[in-house]
Amino acid sequence: MRKLLALVIVLSFVGTAMPQQKEKENEHEARALNLFHFRAMTAVVPPFTGPTNPIRNLGGGGAPWQITSGNAELNTAGELEVHVRGLVIVRTGTNPVASFAVILSCQSKDAAGAPSIVNLVAATGAATATGDADLEGTVKLPSPCVAPIVFVAIPATATAPARWLAASGF
Repeated sequence: MRKLLALVIVLSFVGTAMPQQKEKENEHEARALNLFHFRAMTAVVPPFTGPTNPIRNLGGGGAPWQITSGNAELNTAGELEVHVRGLVIVRTGTNPVASFAVILSCQSKDAAGAPSIVNLVAATGAATATGDADLEGTVKLPSPCVAPIVFVAIPATATAPARWLAASGF
């Protein structure tokens, strides 16, 4: 009798665990797939400071910057998450910018099939004086998106274009 009772108890746990496992598998399949994840960013340095030598049509910040760490993830739904630490001006060791923008840049093609550059602002958010920021946003991914670059930038204003401070790379 005890063995039969133990068997009934075990089977009831198995019966409830299987639907939960199936739910988790379906939830995982419904999530967007990771397109890329990088764990390194490089800060703007000469000759890329200022507007003279832009990368993907984005001029660099006006002075050399340094970064302690930066990483990002982009998935197939266009969700972009970026974390930067210690993104500061070399000369002062501080960040004078109140907010950072995250820009996804792709080499793509226009409606006529000609090569084009697509720069998409995914998010803008607060940055600390020590150069730390956690930013999340969503963009509509162009097709194709060749050689994607993620920039952390000074946001554009009505009178000034965005200027990059750090980019995916090493």
